[in-house]
Amino acid sequence: MKHIKVPIRRLTKLSTRRIAMSKASKARQLMTLCMSMLLVIAGSVITAPTASANDVTAKVFDTPDVRYVNVRDGAGPEYNWIGQIDAGQTVTLECFDWMYGGDDIKGPYSSSRIWYKIKGYDNGWVSDAYLNTGSNDPVTPQCDIPRPVSGRLISLDDTSTTTYEKLFLHYLFGNGETIVLPWEFFADPHFKEKAREVPVGGKGSYTAEQDRDGQELALSLHKFSFIRTSPGCYVVYDFYDFDPKDPDPIFVALSYAPAAGAHPFAIRSSGCDI
Repeated sequence: MKHIKVPIRRLTKLSTRRIAMSKASKARQLMTLCMSMLLVIAGSVITAPTASANDVTAKVFDTPDVRYVNVRDGAGPEYNWIGQIDAGQTVTLECFDWMYGGDDIKGPYSSSRIWYKIKGYDNGWVSDAYLNTGSNDPVTPQCDIPRPVSGRLISLDDTSTTTYEKLFLHYLFGNGETIVLPWEFFADPHFKEKAREVPVGGKGSYTAEQDRDGQELALSLHKFSFIRTSPGCYVVYDFYDFDPKDPDPIFVALSYAPAAGAHPFAIRSSGCDI
């Protein structure tokens, strides 16, 4: 075997060159990694969601007396509190609805019955009186969604007892709790036609007849009221009792049933596209 002698100086140069090349390679790898991270970050910034040009925004008034505005789960102060937004913050408005009943909401500059559904909540509403929208009129389209109603829901799936029997028994033996009827209960075409004649925000009434509307609707409610809350949505409301001046003596007798422990009660329903 031959032994090749390499000068120590040459070995030193070769080793130094390899070390330098190794360092340069690591530097390039580190630089490549850094560039990749910068590109990812830049890409994230570029693709971050931004407000649409069509979004309608408003700022919460910022005054000594207004430090925040409450967010509720319906268009009115009677609905549940679900959060608050600090003064000066910007909110995105989805649509508006009118507040029904009660007094106008008083803000720092004016009063209003307008409530806006805002983004960022599943069902969050803020009073217009605390928002700087630049107008006293609505600045979004009206919400075409059912207005929430509260009470005990009666199921239409149980056909062993009719709806009018359930209501009558609740009158005689119940506790006066509000009853909510499913919106499908009001699918009568004659009621649809009557309801669509009422302008948005207006109130109407309907008298159901057995030969035209069926026994269920006629005997359950007979005459009831409704509000057209938006172009395609309505709230039905009634108070279940009996008129002592009714020509039918049976109904006259039933009108005195509360003296024997019966409980008149409210009926509500809400829905759209009837």
